[in-house]
Amino acid sequence: MKLSVLLLLAIQLVSIKGLIVDTSEELICPDPENPLDCYPKIFIPTEEWQVIKEGQEIPPGLHVRLNIDTLEKEAKLMDAEAKDEVPVQELVVDGELQDHSKEAIQENLQKIHEKKHPEVKQDHSHRSKVNKDDLNNFDSASLEVENYKPGESDIERLNTALDTLEELSHDIEFGEKLTADKNIFQSLLRIADTVNDAKVEEKAYRIMGSSLRNNPEAINNLLANFDSDFVGNLFSQLAAKDDILQKRILGIIQALSQNGHFTREYFSFDHSSGLDNLIEIFPQLGSESQARASNILEDLQLFPVTNDRRSLEDQNPESRVSKFIQNSFVSNKLDENNFKPYFNQLAKLHEGNKDLKPTNDFLAWLAEEAELRKENKKRDDYSRADKDFDEFMLRARHEVFGNPMGMRKAIADEL
Repeated sequence: MKLSVLLLLAIQLVSIKGLIVDTSEELICPDPENPLDCYPKIFIPTEEWQVIKEGQEIPPGLHVRLNIDTLEKEAKLMDAEAKDEVPVQELVVDGELQDHSKEAIQENLQKIHEKKHPEVKQDHSHRSKVNKDDLNNFDSASLEVENYKPGESDIERLNTALDTLEELSHDIEFGEKLTADKNIFQSLLRIADTVNDAKVEEKAYRIMGSSLRNNPEAINNLLANFDSDFVGNLFSQLAAKDDILQKRILGIIQALSQNGHFTREYFSFDHSSGLDNLIEIFPQLGSESQARASNILEDLQLFPVTNDRRSLEDQNPESRVSKFIQNSFVSNKLDENNFKPYFNQLAKLHEGNKDLKPTNDFLAWLAEEAELRKENKKRDDYSRADKDFDEFMLRARHEVFGNPMGMRKAIADEL
C-alpha cells in the first residue's frame, strides 16, 4: 500500500515537472504555503507570449509588449527576422499591435489610465463618438461647454458639465488638455461673461484657475493660444464682480504669474500693465480679493520683506500694498505714466485707513520730492494739471502722511 502511494506521488511529480521551475534557480513565491505557485525570478522566454509576473527580471533582447485588455506585460523571444533590430516595447489593444506614433502612444496610454481609473473614464478617440447624454467624461463635458448658448441651452446640463471639468481640472494631465484646446477656454470666458448666474461664473473661473495652478505646461498652452487681450479682459471683469468672483479671477492671474515670461510682460516695471491694473483696481476689491492681490505682489517679491517681528506679523493686505507703492517711489521705479496714479492710490489707502503708517524712507523721499516740485513753477510748460497735482502732493505730505494739525503753516509756506 505504501509502495503504491509512493509510486503515485512519483508519477504526479513527474507530470508537473514542466510546471515547476528548477529549484536551483532563485524563486519568487508570493504564497509561501503553496510551493506550486512559485516561479523563477529570471523570466524564462519562449517563442510564445507569456505574462511577466510580479518581481520577475527580464533578460535583454526580448520582445516586450503591454496588453491593455489585461494590463499585464508580456514577453517572448525575438522573431528570427527581427533579431538584428533593437528590441522595442509595444502596446496591444484588443489583441492588436499598436503603432508607435506619438499620437497613438498618447491615445493608448490614456486608455490604460481610463482602465485603471474607471471613475474618470474618458473617450478620446473621436469627439463625434462621445455620448452627449453622459456629461461625466472630459469630451462630452467639453462639448456641452463649447456648444452652450445662453437662453437656448439647458443650464442644468451646463452645470453638470462644469462640475465634471472642475473635478478634472485639478489633475495636471487634464489641466494640460483644457488649455491645449483654445475653444474650451474661449467658451469658459464667454460663459463667465454672458451667463447671469454667479455659481456658473464661479465654476468657469475656478476651472481656469485650477487647470493653471502649479501646471507650467498648461500655462505655456494658454500663453501660446491667447494674446494680451485675454489678460486685459480678466482685469476689466474685476470691477463689476463680487468678492468671490474677484478672488477667482485673481486666482487665474496668480497662477499665470508663476511663468517668468508672463511676469516680465505684465508685472515688471518695464512692462507694468499688470501692476498698474492691480493697483488701480485694488480699492474696489473685496477683503479676500485684496488678500490675494497682495499675495501676488509678495509672490513676485515686489516689496521688501524684513525678518523683524513687526514685518512678519503684518499680513494686512492694505499695508502690504502700501509698502509696495512706497517702495516703488523710494526706488525710483515709476515713470511719468504711473507716477500720479500710484501716488493717488497710496493717498486713498492712507486716507481710508488711518492705521497705515508711512515708512521713514518714504517720508524722506516725499520731503525731497516736495522741494524739487517747487521748481516746477518756473517752467514755461507748467500746466494746470501739473500745478493741481503738485499742490495735492504737498498737502498729502502733511495731511495724509504727516501731522495735519501741526503742519498747516508749512503747507501755506510751501504753496
